[in-house]
Amino acid sequence: MTTTELKNKIAEAIEQEWFKTISVNFSFAVGEQMSIEGVSAIFEFVNQQVEGWEKFNNLPSELKQNKTYFTAVRDAIATFTNNYLQQNETNLNSSWQNQVVNPINNIVSQPSNVRQVNGRRQIVNQPILPYNIPEVEFLLKVHKETPKYFQGAFHFLLRTDQNNQSNIAQPDFFYGAILAYEFLLKDHTKITERRNAEKSSISKIRNDFQKYLSESESQIIEHIKKTND
Repeated sequence: MTTTELKNKIAEAIEQEWFKTISVNFSFAVGEQMSIEGVSAIFEFVNQQVEGWEKFNNLPSELKQNKTYFTAVRDAIATFTNNYLQQNETNLNSSWQNQVVNPINNIVSQPSNVRQVNGRRQIVNQPILPYNIPEVEFLLKVHKETPKYFQGAFHFLLRTDQNNQSNIAQPDFFYGAILAYEFLLKDHTKITERRNAEKSSISKIRNDFQKYLSESESQIIEHIKKTND
């Protein structure tokens, strides 16, 4: 389903306002947080992530899971929109939680490398990253230039190796961890103070863009409805 097709469907929904105002929160592995309002805006963001990850060639398995994650969320939103256009708000809220919010939070219903977390089934060790952040750029560079150091850099940067700390004794893993440490250590330099300020500014621009995107998507759907009427 394309974004245009999804907008046209939402314009025919019984609870159209619900589709325009429902929001979700994305929490990524490096502390990135994003709140998006409106089903079409959420779909557009997720679809952009899928397309962004598809641009990278020869991704290591640790990063391929990001494309898998965003694709699953995108498909969940498309399926939900197809199946629940004519439902009331109560049914929409319940089904949205189970069919869309749970996948966003990495909660799964089938056994597949899962564990119980607060009474819910959750995927183990699946840190999710958006494609357009400095950490991903750094990891891709390490994988391209010194692939044998990638594991150490990845696990150190994302703190995913806490139960297997003996890996640090392996030279390649250790050197990768050092690269990630130096990447993080930039936070203590004047250069990085400027870089952090720029990153904060970019993050604010990104959040503002998502806000305006949500408002724009809502206006477009309203326009489609009026046109149909």
